[in-house]
Amino acid sequence: MYFNISISFHFAKKMFLVYDVFDMKPRLIELKIEKTTESGEGLGYFEGMPILVFGVLVGELILAELFKKKAGVGKARILQILEPSQERIAPRDDHFESCGPWQMMPIGRQRELKKKLIQEYFQREIGFEWGGELILEVSDPDWGYRNKMEFSFAVDADNQLALALHKRGGHCGYYSLDHCALANDRINKAGQSIVAWLRLYNLTFRELKSLILRYSYHEDRVLADLFIKEKAVDLDLSVFKENIIAGMRIIYSDRRSPASVTTEVLNGFGAVYLTEKIGGLSFRFGPESFFQSNPPAFEKLIDYLRQNIDDDERLIDLYAGVGVIGFCLADRFKSVVSLEFNQEASAFARENVDLNDLKNVEIICGEAEKADLEKIIQAGDVLLVDPPRSGLHPKALKKILAAAPKTFVYVSCNPYTQARDLSVLREKYAVKSWRLFDFYPQTPHCESVMILSKIVSNMS
Repeated sequence: MYFNISISFHFAKKMFLVYDVFDMKPRLIELKIEKTTESGEGLGYFEGMPILVFGVLVGELILAELFKKKAGVGKARILQILEPSQERIAPRDDHFESCGPWQMMPIGRQRELKKKLIQEYFQREIGFEWGGELILEVSDPDWGYRNKMEFSFAVDADNQLALALHKRGGHCGYYSLDHCALANDRINKAGQSIVAWLRLYNLTFRELKSLILRYSYHEDRVLADLFIKEKAVDLDLSVFKENIIAGMRIIYSDRRSPASVTTEVLNGFGAVYLTEKIGGLSFRFGPESFFQSNPPAFEKLIDYLRQNIDDDERLIDLYAGVGVIGFCLADRFKSVVSLEFNQEASAFARENVDLNDLKNVEIICGEAEKADLEKIIQAGDVLLVDPPRSGLHPKALKKILAAAPKTFVYVSCNPYTQARDLSVLREKYAVKSWRLFDFYPQTPHCESVMILSKIVSNMS
């Protein structure tokens, strides 16, 4: 018995075969999955070498394609599931490996596994064991929640231009698609209408780079940024002016850069920002601004902080983005300092101060590790950080410990780098409260929030 996962064995050999970097021979392997790692991948062993694979469950026997080996660890992609787990369910997306690699797992099992992996990691790697129950707040719905998608372009089975997502593993190709089950339906419809429009111009995917779509739950509208590689392309945007697309820009992006960076804005219409409601406040953000990807679920995080942080004099909010968390807590403090390095985000934060008539907020634009951080933090009673997935910069961490505010709130989209930072912070802090939030169903990711209190020495 085997489980066919959307690509045939023959097609995989013909189109996506990647050669072993050592002997240049195809490596097709059978693999028994023994555990799930913190990254969400399944782990098995082939000839003594650990192999990581997305989209598998513990106990499954699979036929896989080994496409990468680095530092003694292999990366593989499923071709067939020879012995499926009884827990396996059918994923909604053919491209689930790229967007929601846990779609084949029941949602209850996903949540149990997230808690288990995080608790075990904290205990094993830094010796931290939470004394009480670790609660994971669930989000609703489990599908269609994402308010941002970044698509590439490819051709579909009919050789027509289509949206696409990269396959995991570098230069391993694309999945062409017309929708994603994790994206809000408005994003899917906007993407379909933009592709249909582009087909009228007979553009090839080689002339296009990417399409970024952002959605506002509050406005029920979409913003679009279309990145193209050719300046000479002339596109008429008037067709979208009575559409769900609130605004759109055509952006030339130098083809020498693989990233979708803005070289020149060529054309555009309509709105340049969206407005979202969180915690009773309004927040403007742009199509490329950092913003919470699941705003309705984020309300639970704001409620948790309001219930577990005491009113105080000053709040310092680092990695503040457009200001969401700090502004939602501003009524609990006499003053709030919001620090964000991205200039666009800082500009929106200033607009959001005025939009919400906040009189006690100061905006500082600068990188946390380069700012006069010790001086800024020493002027505050509560420090709140929401860093990127890489966690706190070592220089910022050092300055935080030197200033040592009495309360430290660490919001993290990557509990594993949070654990690394906590191993240093425990020099001066104890964990007062800890909560997980499942903002990203169908993926191995979740948000981890810790409230730490400064350890008071008994020595005079």
